[in-house]
Amino acid sequence: YEKRWGGGSNGANSREVELSVKLDEVEVMRGDSGADGKNQTTGGGGAGADNSNVGVGGSTYEPGFHLSSTPALINDTIQRVMGYLSDYGGKAAKEMERDVVDMLVDTLEFEHQSTAYGGEQFETTDDLGPAGNLLKLIIRHGVEEKGQRRACKIVKIVHKLSGSKSPLSRKVGVSITPILWGYVDFPRHLQLRGIITRSLHDIDQSVRRSTGQVLLNIVEIIQKNSVSVTPWLVLMCERGMTDPVGELRGNAVSLVCAICEKCKEMGEGGEGGDEDTGTVNTGGRGQLDTSSQLFMDIYLLQCKLLPIATRLAEDKSPNVRLAVAGQCDRLLGALGAHWIMVLIDLFQGLLSDEDDRVRTEAVYCAPRLVARILESCEGGMQREVMGSLFLTLGKMLTDKSVMVRVALATAAGQLLVSIARVKGAGSGGSGGGGT
Repeated sequence: YEKRWGGGSNGANSREVELSVKLDEVEVMRGDSGADGKNQTTGGGGAGADNSNVGVGGSTYEPGFHLSSTPALINDTIQRVMGYLSDYGGKAAKEMERDVVDMLVDTLEFEHQSTAYGGEQFETTDDLGPAGNLLKLIIRHGVEEKGQRRACKIVKIVHKLSGSKSPLSRKVGVSITPILWGYVDFPRHLQLRGIITRSLHDIDQSVRRSTGQVLLNIVEIIQKNSVSVTPWLVLMCERGMTDPVGELRGNAVSLVCAICEKCKEMGEGGEGGDEDTGTVNTGGRGQLDTSSQLFMDIYLLQCKLLPIATRLAEDKSPNVRLAVAGQCDRLLGALGAHWIMVLIDLFQGLLSDEDDRVRTEAVYCAPRLVARILESCEGGMQREVMGSLFLTLGKMLTDKSVMVRVALATAAGQLLVSIARVKGAGSGGSGGGGT
């Protein structure tokens, strides 16, 4: 692929950049139209001038690079011209968009071919490489400007990327799906779901890790009345907790919490009596009618999410149980007082876990959990739950681990402050706290 664009109207101030990408070698030529014509790289140069060894920034190099160095040169070139290609307000970037996108897609595939020869690989979730980052940026600008029409065309590119042999291509492909999610129609939504589902079972660990982050992004961007997509997200949770890597199973905990919180928003966001969303007008408080279909849908989703959290809390990997122990308060806040006894049993199991780190994390979570309990319930249920929880914490005074006892001392101070604050608020109010 070879493209040229100019920055000025006359020859004295114009500047051209030429990008040539080949599978066996990379030549990057850059020059300024000025006094010295022998260094120009826009054409054949002056008579007798030898431009074969003019490289990046005027340096010289031999054209026969080894394949292992080619991806680094490609990435360096893309990084340097990213400002030109991502400037969607400029005429050149718009005119070259289709060709640049095709070039970037092929570059991602080429990097897979080069890894066997020592090419650079990108393993972290957010690191898509220069080509992947530029492709994602161009697609975001195009979709935001042209809307659904552009997004529907990009779905074809996502299909090509997700079907590639290159793990980096597949990772970039699934990372683009949240950008398109709010613009495409329902049939293409189903296609995006299929791409994400396939990526969640990818053989490459980095692709599966990136897919977990994509699912979290989708939960954040879905609308409050998008209850139809939530069962699919719950299914992704069930698939995610069967991952062979413990770290990725632990990521499913965050996804469960995020979906629970989204379900809570769906239940509390109803206002005005919208028949399509199942909400009713409740005097401006935005509460959901318990007889509505939406309430039943949310309740059934919670019935599916809670067993997933329970299974993760009993996972064989300590890292997974550690992730659950640190987010029990988040689960209780999202699910509400209806499930409080189940969650307290789950939390007490983590307090007696065989792993020291899990018990320590659970103890640190106790003050936040107590704060949620005080918000969620009152009266006899509150006293029963708090008494059971403090009884379990009291037994940990003789724990064999120093880390656990230190965490218990810290948590005890935070609990005293929280309870004193609640007691003060209750005595100053008209109704009392009942703690």
